[in-house]
Amino acid sequence: MVYTPRTWQDGEAGGTPIDAASLNNIEQGIADVDSRLTTEESASPTPAEWDDIVSRVEALEAGGA
Repeated sequence: MVYTPRTWQDGEAGGTPIDAASLNNIEQGIADVDSRLTTEESASPTPAEWDDIVSRVEALEAGGA
């Protein structure tokens, strides 16, 4: 389900009742964002990998291999 934002209006005349479909849409939107953030976080280098990257860059800058 794709998240579709809704402009909520107060009262019955507002035409935006709180119902299961609307709440499930919100929940799915939150879950989708959380999933994307979790995936991006897991794709980030670990501290040990960052140390290795920094060491390699420093070696290249110093003229080493």
